[in-house]
Amino acid sequence: MSLGPTGLYSRAVTRFRGYSIPKPVEGEDEEAKKQALHAQLAAAHSVVILLFAAMDHASPRGVTGEIIEELARFGNKRKGFSERTVKEVEKGFQAYLKKQQASQEVWKKVRKKLNEKQLDLLDAYKGHLSYFS
Repeated sequence: MSLGPTGLYSRAVTRFRGYSIPKPVEGEDEEAKKQALHAQLAAAHSVVILLFAAMDHASPRGVTGEIIEELARFGNKRKGFSERTVKEVEKGFQAYLKKQQASQEVWKKVRKKLNEKQLDLLDAYKGHLSYFS
């Protein structure tokens, strides 16, 4: 069974979606808190890696946007994600944008493959890295 890049990315994103664990509630033991925060951070790092891997496949339409949307979920403090996870997500988005925007031609191609919501998510996490926007 060969899925190709698009199918593999979608399966991986779906798998990591299950790891977007909310911040542990007060009253849990310290070891359980550490494990939950570690799983949350590891899943966010994995989705950042998927984003960069998609870049190596010319940012497939649909897949890149799905990864961006999933990564943005990990960057939401209000949903219970740790400060460290949020910072790592921001750094991941900024590194992705810096790499993609290094070439105006590449950045235009990528923008055409994303919908308005996905472009807004990138814009929200970009900081001050807008070379060609």
